[in-house]
Amino acid sequence: MEYFDVVNENDEVIGKASREEVHEKHIIHRAVTIFVFNSNGELYMIQRSRHKKLNPLKWQGSASGHVESGETYEYAAQRELKEELNINAELKFEFELKAFSDEQREFFKLYSCRYDGEIETNEEVEQSKFMQIDEIKRKIKENPSQFRDAFLLMFNRYFAQ
Repeated sequence: MEYFDVVNENDEVIGKASREEVHEKHIIHRAVTIFVFNSNGELYMIQRSRHKKLNPLKWQGSASGHVESGETYEYAAQRELKEELNINAELKFEFELKAFSDEQREFFKLYSCRYDGEIETNEEVEQSKFMQIDEIKRKIKENPSQFRDAFLLMFNRYFAQ
């Protein structure tokens, strides 16, 4: 069973709870997202598997996941990048974001990297591809509901910088 650190409104650890408990009771916990860019400036996008309990078939950034109990954000980002895309790359911290919705209450840290090698997705991914930023913006404008809410927050903030 997976356990996550429970945090307060200041992202300070105050306890520990299972994956099921944090999602069922909407307890604040930590997560990471990684934006993988190629040398053409395109962003690697994934569509979540239809079998995911939360946000099935929604598009999001390259890799993401929860910070397990006792892990740092950076360690979790490296682990998720390896697990989901089979990539080892130097990560750059971008910013922290408080993403609270009806479904989830998470502190996200966004990391980015540049990578032009082979990418191998796992069973959590329905489909994936590098996309031009203008194409992503157009798709968001046409139908924002096809994207995860947290991704929209991170994408808009990242490209507003």
